[in-house]
Amino acid sequence: KDNLGIPVRDVYLPESGGATAMLLISIKKQNRFQPLKAMMGAWSLHDVFGKIAIVVDDDIDIRDPFQVEWAMSFRMQPAEDVYVIKNTDPLTLDPSQPVAADGKIRDEAQISSKVGIDATCKHPFPALAVPPKEHLEKVEARWERYGIREVASA
Repeated sequence: KDNLGIPVRDVYLPESGGATAMLLISIKKQNRFQPLKAMMGAWSLHDVFGKIAIVVDDDIDIRDPFQVEWAMSFRMQPAEDVYVIKNTDPLTLDPSQPVAADGKIRDEAQISSKVGIDATCKHPFPALAVPPKEHLEKVEARWERYGIREVASA
């Protein structure tokens, strides 16, 4: 991060992606080129980093999937902010790689691709509208009194 001059705030390789396939990067963006530069820089460090790389602004907690999904939903335009890089080294363990009839992966089939998503703000964006913490705590304390039942998680 220091060599490229990118103000990286946090990097996370979620366990859901085998701690390699999904790469999340939080930056304090200063110009429109930095998200792609961050992806390319990370990909150049090691071929297994980030089959999918997502760059967000530093107001997004990259360890909270809800916040990352929110940023991708509302700060990204697919036609402008998604980069597909073909003919890259594959992950060490990638079940999406083609398998021959004998169940083995051939060396010549070891070609993959990467997807980079710039989920940063591209223009002035209104601040998040979040109720004050004390209001949220009050509602939580009175949850049962409001007659709202708990919903079982799957």
